[in-house]
Amino acid sequence: MTLEQLANDISASAEAEAKATIKAAKAEAKAILAEAKERASSIEGDASF
Repeated sequence: MTLEQLANDISASAEAEAKATIKAAKAEAKAILAEAKERASSIEGDASF
């Protein structure tokens, strides 16, 4: 394996890892947002009494 091939493999691996990290972060952000919306609705419901 040449140095260029090794560099390409490392680059592809890093890119795949970055994409997976971004995907996981987006999923976590969506879950946090959903929880925040749920809490806000609960607080609004409590405030209406």
